[in-house]
Amino acid sequence: MLDARSAQRHELAAQFAVLLRLTLTDEEFAEVLLRNRAQTDPQVCASHDFCDANMVMFEAFRRVYGRDPALSSDDGDSAEAELSNWDTEDWNAAWELARGMEFDAGRLGDCSRSA
Repeated sequence: MLDARSAQRHELAAQFAVLLRLTLTDEEFAEVLLRNRAQTDPQVCASHDFCDANMVMFEAFRRVYGRDPALSSDDGDSAEAELSNWDTEDWNAAWELARGMEFDAGRLGDCSRSA
């Protein structure tokens, strides 16, 4: 059973997977999967070879959270910096979940509904 934050990260990952799948052609998507399977660096994703995946995640974030992500460069103790850190953690965790499940929105959605 997932806690609320984990469930929201899964929802973000699923939304990202859906939008990424809509952005890429079938051939591009298949190539992303092949390249990712061969990739040894877990921080690298072939989706960036075919689109600006950050903009896809940005839109997914807006749909799930109902606002733009706080992407502040402020490293202080301000509320803005705290929100930015929180959003960055969720963004990165959702990306890792989506990539790890090969952008299968159905599998990701099943996880989020189990909370």
